[in-house]
Amino acid sequence: MATLSGYSPTHDFWGTRFRQLNLDEISLHVTVEQITSGFIQRPDPNVRLEHNRAIKIQHAEEFGSYLIRAAEDGGKKWPAIVPALSLFTNPLALDFIVQDGIEAGEVQFGIVKIEKSTPLRIWDGQHRTLGCYLAVDRLNKQMADAHTKMRKAEDEEDQEEATRHESEIARLREVRTRLGHIVIPVTITLETDEKRVAELFAAVADNAKGINTTALARLDHRNVFNRVAEAIYDGADGWDLLEGLIDDDNAYVTKRNPNWTTYRDVAAVAQTTWLGYNVRWTENKEESELGAQEDDILTNARAFYEGLVEAFPEIDDVLHGVIAPSELRQGGGRTTLLSSSTTIRALATAWYDLRTGHRWHQTGNRVTDEGLTAEPMETEDIVGAFATLPSMASGNSRVLDRYWREHGVMIEPPYVAPTARAGNVRAMAMAIVDFIDGGQK
Repeated sequence: MATLSGYSPTHDFWGTRFRQLNLDEISLHVTVEQITSGFIQRPDPNVRLEHNRAIKIQHAEEFGSYLIRAAEDGGKKWPAIVPALSLFTNPLALDFIVQDGIEAGEVQFGIVKIEKSTPLRIWDGQHRTLGCYLAVDRLNKQMADAHTKMRKAEDEEDQEEATRHESEIARLREVRTRLGHIVIPVTITLETDEKRVAELFAAVADNAKGINTTALARLDHRNVFNRVAEAIYDGADGWDLLEGLIDDDNAYVTKRNPNWTTYRDVAAVAQTTWLGYNVRWTENKEESELGAQEDDILTNARAFYEGLVEAFPEIDDVLHGVIAPSELRQGGGRTTLLSSSTTIRALATAWYDLRTGHRWHQTGNRVTDEGLTAEPMETEDIVGAFATLPSMASGNSRVLDRYWREHGVMIEPPYVAPTARAGNVRAMAMAIVDFIDGGQK
C-alpha cells in the first residue's frame, strides 16, 4: 500500500547527482502541481532576496499565461518548454540513495529525498516559479466563479445556464489537470553560502546570451508578421526587392553593416502597416483574424517597401544596388534619416494612418487617439505624398530640415537619426501625416 503523502517527511524523486566543477549538484524533474503544492516556496514579489534581483510581477504573470495557453491547447500548437529552475539548499536537508548497477561516468543515479522542513530556495527561476503559482491561482478563481454562477442559476431554476457553467467547470478542471502535469527540470545546488549563490546568479545573468528580437522573429513562425518577414526575406513569389539587404542575425544594423534593415524590423513594418502604431500581436488575434489575413498583410508590406523606393531616391539606389547601405549612415556620402529604423517605422505608422483614415491629436504634451476621422487614401496617393515630404538628409544641423525638429521629432547631435525613445515613432509619424494633410508651416 502506498504511503499517503501527508505522512511523508520528505519529497522523494528519481534523480542524478554530479560534481559541476566545485559544486555538488542534484538534477531531477518536477511537475507544476508538485511545485505549487509546496515543493518550492511561493516567491514574494514584494521581497527582494539578497542573492537575486527584484521580481517583476508582469513577467511572472506572462509566464503563467504561457503555461495556461499550453494547457488549454493540449500541445497542438502551443507547447510548454520551460528552462530548468536553479535552486539551492542545505546539504544536510537532502539524502541521495545511489542505485547500484547504473553508471554514466561521473553521474550517479538514485533516489533524492528532500526534507520538507528545510525549504528549497531559488537562485534562478523566481519568475517561472511564481508564474506557476499565478497560473494555478487564475484557474482556481475561474473555477470558483463558474461554480458560484452555476449555483445562482440553479437557485433561479435556469437549467440551461447552470449546465453551461457546469461544462465550463469541467473544461477548466481538465485544463488545470494538464497544467499540473507540465514537467519542469530542476537543478539543486547543495550550498548554504548566500554570497556564493549571489555570485552564481550574477555569473549566469552576465554570461548567458539571451535571444535577440531578430532571432526571435526568425524562429517563431506562430506569429503571422514573422511569417510575412520570412516571405520577404526569402524572396517568395519572385519578390526580391530586399534580397541580400536584411540582417537575419542582429537586432540592429550598425554603421558598416552590409544590410539595410533587419529581420526584426521587417516583421515590425509588416505589423505596423497593418495594425498601426503600438498595436500588439496576440495569440487570440492570430487565431481569430490575423492568420486568415496573411496574404493581404504580405501584399501590404510589399507595397510599403515598393512605395519607399518610388518616393525616396536614396532607398531606390540602395535597394537596386547603386550605393551601399552604409552610404546612408553616419559619415556616408548620402547620410539620411532613412537609414534609421525609427524613421522607417514612423513611415510605416503614417502609411497605416493614411491608408485607413486614422488620426492622432496632440494637446500640449498629451497625445490622444482620434480614431478613423479622415478619408482613407489610396496607395498611389500615399506614395506620391511621401515624395513631397521635407528633405530627409541628415548628418549635421545645417543639413537637417528644421521641419522635423519643429514637429516633436527628437533628433540630437550628430543629427543623423531620430532617437529611439518611446513615442518618437508616433511623433514623427504625426509630423509626416500633418505635412501631408496640409498642416506644414
